[in-house]
Amino acid sequence: MADKSLLEAEIEYRKTLGQTELPLSKFEEALRAIGYRFDRRMDCRAPARYMTGDRAGESYPSLSLKPVQSDNGMAWCHVDSRRDSNWHALLDLRQTVFSVVNGAIAEF
Repeated sequence: MADKSLLEAEIEYRKTLGQTELPLSKFEEALRAIGYRFDRRMDCRAPARYMTGDRAGESYPSLSLKPVQSDNGMAWCHVDSRRDSNWHALLDLRQTVFSVVNGAIAEF
């Protein structure tokens, strides 16, 4: 991997898993369609590191985002958040879609 950046290696890896890279605007659009939005006040930039598995010890630049319910701003993972079909669609997005924003993988 010496000839690839950590970001390029992570993008390549995610694509081998079948994940789709979308512009952040399209990612946000997909969230809005199911009743969520990102609370961008909660963005967190930091290196992410795999702790277990085949990629243990490898890292990549990460931008962690916080999805919240559009109608009331409650975090998607709050104990009292909805657990309807849209919530399950959100979990599916979490596993299948990512964005690259200013040199970091945007995910939640």
